Amino acid sequence: MESHSVPVYDPDFDYTLKIAFEECSLKELSIILKILYNSSQSCYEDIKEMTDIIILTIKDVGYELKKHKDLCRFVKDLFNVLKKIKALEHIRELHDTFNHYYTGEPISPVVDSPESPVKVFPPKIMKKCRRRKDTPH
Repeated sequence: MESHSVPVYDPDFDYTLKIAFEECSLKELSIILKILYNSSQSCYEDIKEMTDIIILTIKDVGYELKKHKDLCRFVKDLFNVLKKIKALEHIRELHDTFNHYYTGEPISPVVDSPESPVKVFPPKIMKKCRRRKDTPH
């Protein structure tokens, strides 16, 4: 007879599944987002964590965001999911960060404008007044 060992539940072991969102492609993130949204409400925290990673990604991409069409499309999908799960704080932060880099321009450093040169006028040369002949001296 063969003996089979039965796995035992260890209450001291942390069985939490940690997803490395930063290592996933946008296509993989899109699939994960759908799975998490259609799962239990306990997965909503993972969606919020995904949002934090995407916000960092947007900041890394910076003002080149318009060139990354796939990322922009994913951000819109993520934004819609956040609205459905009512993650207000994450909605605001994602919205503000996305709009800042998508519609904004790089902020140039503050530089004092150069002073206009002071216009210097040459001295006026006055013409000598002619004396009238009829005036006595």
